[in-house]
Amino acid sequence: MSNNSTFDILKKYIKEKKLRSTPERERILNEVMKLDRHFTAEDLFGILKKRKEKFVLATIYNTLDLFVSAGILTKYRLGAERSYYERAIDKPGHHHLICLDCGNIIEFVADTLSDYELKIAKQNNFHVQNSTHQIFGICNNCQPARPAQRSSGRSGGQEN
Repeated sequence: MSNNSTFDILKKYIKEKKLRSTPERERILNEVMKLDRHFTAEDLFGILKKRKEKFVLATIYNTLDLFVSAGILTKYRLGAERSYYERAIDKPGHHHLICLDCGNIIEFVADTLSDYELKIAKQNNFHVQNSTHQIFGICNNCQPARPAQRSSGRSGGQEN
């Protein structure tokens, strides 16, 4: 989907919610659509700062949450401390391996997992809108620095 279509989605959402359209939101959206990776509000703030854009971090957080509500971004809460964002538009269904040491996020696609999700949904007469699986552990780069551990603890999740 082109940036123009994404801007159209934002404009339609803003109009429906009776919000103001601002050049700041458009500049932030323009930068977001250039990113093809997971990012935090702080990451985006740093990018904008390097480009001599003057934003406060609270504006970035509020605008990103607006984009999530509009369906432009997906927000993931990974652990207790960080939220990551990624484009929701033009992203095929995928899942995440998340390193608990360095925070690295590895995306993967598993058709058999998706087939299993659909089977479970059908059994429960449930219409799936979106799904993601997050597997937390230690990436290959961080494993040598850690003694071997086994854990089945779970934390984090997708936010809407």
